Amino acid sequence: MASRHLQVVTGDAARADALAFAAEAVLERFPDGLFGPGRRAEASVFLVGTVLEQLIRGEPAEPGLERALSELTGFYRPLLQDDVTRRRMSDAVRVLAHAIEPVLARIEWQAGDGELLGTWFEGGLADAHRKQLGQFYTPAAIVNFLLDRALADFDPRAGTAFRVLDPACGTGHFLAPAARRLVDAYRRHREELASLRPGEAWDDDALVQRVFRDHLVGVDLDPFAVRVARIRLRLLALALGAQNPPLPALANGDALAARGIAELSRPFEAIVGNPPYGAQLAPGVARRFLLGHGRFDSTALFIERALELAAEGGTIALVVPHGVTRTGAYAPCRKLLLEKARLRTLLDLGQAFSGVNLEAMAFVAERTEPRSGVLDPERAAARVELWSMRRGGLEQLGDQSLAFYQARAALAIYVPGEVGALVSEIERVATPLAELCRIRRGCAISARDPAIGDRLDGLSPGLPVVRGRDISRYSPLDGLCWLARTTPLFDAHAEAALVEPKVGYQNIASGIVATLLPRGVLPLDTVNVLEPLKDIDALALLGFLNSRLADFYFRVAIANMAQLTVHLDAPTLGSLPVILPDPDTLAGIVRAVLGARRSGAAPSELDALTQVLDDAVFEQVGLKSSQRAEILRQTRPQLDRPTRRKRS
Repeated sequence: MASRHLQVVTGDAARADALAFAAEAVLERFPDGLFGPGRRAEASVFLVGTVLEQLIRGEPAEPGLERALSELTGFYRPLLQDDVTRRRMSDAVRVLAHAIEPVLARIEWQAGDGELLGTWFEGGLADAHRKQLGQFYTPAAIVNFLLDRALADFDPRAGTAFRVLDPACGTGHFLAPAARRLVDAYRRHREELASLRPGEAWDDDALVQRVFRDHLVGVDLDPFAVRVARIRLRLLALALGAQNPPLPALANGDALAARGIAELSRPFEAIVGNPPYGAQLAPGVARRFLLGHGRFDSTALFIERALELAAEGGTIALVVPHGVTRTGAYAPCRKLLLEKARLRTLLDLGQAFSGVNLEAMAFVAERTEPRSGVLDPERAAARVELWSMRRGGLEQLGDQSLAFYQARAALAIYVPGEVGALVSEIERVATPLAELCRIRRGCAISARDPAIGDRLDGLSPGLPVVRGRDISRYSPLDGLCWLARTTPLFDAHAEAALVEPKVGYQNIASGIVATLLPRGVLPLDTVNVLEPLKDIDALALLGFLNSRLADFYFRVAIANMAQLTVHLDAPTLGSLPVILPDPDTLAGIVRAVLGARRSGAAPSELDALTQVLDDAVFEQVGLKSSQRAEILRQTRPQLDRPTRRKRS
């Protein structure tokens, strides 16, 4: 709540100082536990926002402040029945109103200033509470992108229902701009509407009343956020021309609940928002969902809930974690989305949320049941627009057919046009990795286990162990730690080290980083192991995994360019298409690369060898020169890339 933060929010030092003074006055007047654990900052935004609303509407601050404080301290009502306590609280409200009203009144506040309350609230949201609720507030550019698509079909002249829901509305980050757009749509068609329905009022006040009454619904678990959203939307209504601001249809509750929220009793033509990720769920909530079993989180349930609440033909436009497009845990979610909706837009957001170690994406889909169990002709002809914000601004990549996504492991974003055709061609001539080898995790031993250490004196200290950070492409595995022979873990895992030469790769990485694991080396749990099936040459398999073709496919069709944690277990990497028509050639090149790495060859020699390997893979797949150029454009020489993943 510092003045510096408020100045960023308001863009005005005088406004920032006035708000900061008012907030501090609130915090000084009331005890720490009055508003609930850790919620004083959020409560102060609501109370100061209440005073602002009173001032903007030309009303005295004290009555509104008293009502707001009474609302916040509802669970203290038994205490407030005491006459002495009630008088003290009333005195505190009067003193507070007299302290902050003159300071705020020095500024000529406008109804449009209500917009800053949401951002102010978000800045003060305690980290622990944010994590509990799974709240990450959405930048305006993303909100506008999704609303452009979610509200595109709204035509007030049609006279049909068009209800907009944000099921996790927070302080109204989606609802406020949605309200503006809906009012603007009515204004554009005001004359036609007056002609079509002459008995109704079409002045600004009537338009705003209609939009707030008929079109907008918000739900959120955080009662403080809902209170701030209510003030924000009432002030917005004033700014848009309402004479008597309507009460927005906002509910404090759980949108995942099957019943109990009257506003969710009818379907919605548009569902928008940024539902919580990894939020704590109320007991029993998950059981009723198809996706509420096995590995899941709140995001998957909100997607399923949106599919329940959307009207036939309605639009769902949500911000979700990047993993929704690609991880095994979200595979049932992707399947349900493709079955019950027509995908229209995929947007990669990268790390769009400042200070949050999370990659995100957004999707837009039209709720529509399939006509049969197979992809109908209308869906097959549909196109999905593909966008990215990884480089900062919005970048349109192109589009891809909806049919492309059927039966695929991931919702790939970086596959427009010819890139998608190249991905399909690679798949056509290849075999999935899971069919060529057994994919397993290394031994369930942490590198921090006391039994793991540097090699000590003695002829037979134990087993050399390999951690994910020990692996780089074709690395010779020098300077390994050891598992002591004297520990029980040695007897339990020694046999696993005796498996014939196998391929090992980093389990957590942003690309495939593999090397050969010789017999007698024990991989730990940050390493994944590929044990080739009969007649599959481990060296040839290693060469393909470290090729630029494999890197290209992984980046665009599996990882969706993810840069943070990607767990490369069997559900993720098992679908990688592998092509080994001439394994002897690849194995021979890999032997040369391994030898060059062991002998400390110059980088130019290593680059030349890996280029020979890439050319051999391209040749064996039969790629055109344009396809080779696309792969080279999207990847880098494998031995020039960082081989150790940075901690994040």
